[in-house]
Amino acid sequence: MSSDEKPLITKGVEWQRSYGRSSKIVYLEARLVPMADTYLTAETNDLQLLSRPLLYTYWTDCPDVDTYKSTVREDINHWLQKLTTKGITDWFIVHVDASADRKGINKSKLLPTIKTSVLDKIRNDFPAVKSTAERAVTLLDASHKNESKMADSYQQFLCRLRALLLSSYSRQLIRYEDYIRTVRESRNQQNWDFFHFFALQEQLAFAFEMLSLYDEALVQYDELDALFSQFVINSTAGQTPEWLTRLSDNYDLWHGLCLSSNVSKSLRKQFFAGDGVATNTTLIELRNYLFARQSELLLLLNKPWELASRALPFLQNCVNELNILEITMTPGGMACWVFLSALEILHKCERYSDSSQMESYSRHTVGLWSYARNKLSELGSLCGLMPGMTLTSEHLHQVVGLIAGMGADPRTGETPLSPQERLKEALS
Repeated sequence: MSSDEKPLITKGVEWQRSYGRSSKIVYLEARLVPMADTYLTAETNDLQLLSRPLLYTYWTDCPDVDTYKSTVREDINHWLQKLTTKGITDWFIVHVDASADRKGINKSKLLPTIKTSVLDKIRNDFPAVKSTAERAVTLLDASHKNESKMADSYQQFLCRLRALLLSSYSRQLIRYEDYIRTVRESRNQQNWDFFHFFALQEQLAFAFEMLSLYDEALVQYDELDALFSQFVINSTAGQTPEWLTRLSDNYDLWHGLCLSSNVSKSLRKQFFAGDGVATNTTLIELRNYLFARQSELLLLLNKPWELASRALPFLQNCVNELNILEITMTPGGMACWVFLSALEILHKCERYSDSSQMESYSRHTVGLWSYARNKLSELGSLCGLMPGMTLTSEHLHQVVGLIAGMGADPRTGETPLSPQERLKEALS
């Protein structure tokens, strides 16, 4: 956050959902930034959700009506015209009253209260403000001698600010969801690209996550997961889309799943480097990223057992998709990926599972342990490491190739040993 950006106090607030959906308590984080023309984003720009401003605010500490008439009125008029030109309707005017009832200043109770006069003039001069009174408010300065009134003023300001932010956010979400639905419905067109749609829907997931609606964020990734699987299945009965062909090249890298937010961020940057998806992105990397994001949200929901229940189908489905797309790998590469990924999931679940969850957790991990054990046995046979086998130079060459294909260990130096360190130790 730069020195010009000011954070706003966050507090849970009830959000009334659209389309008859139940209301939820959300936590909306926002910050104040200085106004600039670059922030004047047209309302018709549907591609922006997270980066677009939610609410435009005008602040004035105008001390009296004369000052308001001479300078502030024209300034507000110019500001509102700029917003109207862009079709922007989400705005808020704040009059900071720093002139009346200040500590240490004795004023006659017969004197008029300037704060009311200035605010009334703003409301009377601008029909848009007059028709929506909640978009203009007076905020008493901290120097006000009546601390109770000052506190009430601040709470009223925060209440209106939160309500306007949520109203704007809700409206933008509805429009964005409609836009995503339109893009999804055109998925059978020749120039449709999954990664373009992926970026759009993930913005929606990020938006729900920012509101602490982790279950709804998870739904977005589950839909992307299912949609990708359907494209892979459909490729067997027709022409493979160009974007899917880019993932179908043979490769000799099998980076294991890593449930680290830093690794996920790195993968996402790789996916969308430049214009569109990077040409070196692999199916395994896409699957790693999707499952890592799903896992992160499941843990935020305190559901490690559901993470464990999803693990085995995830690994088996990925192996199946590689076979459907006829992607060939170095012998043992897929077994390495499965083993590394299974251990990563098991280690992560164990950190989050307490004794009360052990039974439900273990019900799902027993199959995962068995699958990992089978893949380790497969690697042992391939590399001549099983009892009764004679280790040859060809086996050693195979081990070197498999270790190289694992890539850099994202958990180097961590304790206990990382999945990659354990596998390297087993193959040595």
